[in-house]
This record gives sequence, C-alpha cells and structure tokens, in this order.
Amino acid sequence: MTQIPQETVQEIADHLGMGFRVFLHRETWELVTYPNEDKSASFEPSMWKKEIKAVRKERDKYHEIEGMEPHDSFRIMEDFIATVNDLPLKDRLLRAIEQKKFFAHFKGHIDHSSVYRERWFQFRDQKMMVWVQEQLGRLA
Repeated sequence: MTQIPQETVQEIADHLGMGFRVFLHRETWELVTYPNEDKSASFEPSMWKKEIKAVRKERDKYHEIEGMEPHDSFRIMEDFIATVNDLPLKDRLLRAIEQKKFFAHFKGHIDHSSVYRERWFQFRDQKMMVWVQEQLGRLA
C-alpha cells in the first residue's frame, strides 16, 4: 500500500478517539466514519444511513481501522503516569486507575491539572497515531 498522508492518519486517529468506526477505502483512501454502535448508547442508525450503506454495499473494498481495546487505553494511561513529575498528581492518577471506572477517575484528575491535562492529550494523541500507523502498515 502506498504511503497514507499524515493528515489522513490524523483524521483516522481523531475519529477513533471519538468512538467512531473508521473504514478506509482500499483504492481511493476515502474515509467513511460513523459512531460505534457498541460504544454509543445514543447511536441512531438512521442518522448515518449513507455511511453505513456505503460500507455495506462494497464491504470488500473497505478496511476497518480498529479502535483500541480498554486494556490498550489502560496501558497508555500507565505509560503517561510514568512521565508525571508532580508526585501528588502521580499518586492520585495511580490510585485512580486501580478503581472501578478507572477511565472516569483518571479523567477527573487530569481535567483538574491544567499543565498535565494538555500533556495527556498530546501523549494520548501521539500513541493513537502510532496505533493507526501500525494498522495501516499491516495493510501493505
């Protein structure tokens, strides 16, 4: 497969980060996206008819780029925590990921840390880009 433009990789990563299903046309590199019905309680198929129909009509021409599983996202949170130099925040984050609903607890602590909040988003986005690039590399 020819090199996918970085803008397309970024767009795929952004959509996956929002909980969308992402399909890449094998010939044109056109993206078709719609919310992942398994991850969105408010998913309304009628609002995404065009996109769903496009993929179903020519399913063999699309490759689905998979989103991360919860254990992959958890690993990214662990990796990020290892970079945190603010010891009280690091301790709160470590305790957050040991609880039930660890995503929500982690987010709550990160959202209240202006400096690390921005670093978290950059870190997570970079890891998502690598995730997407690895999948695209397997398409060759």
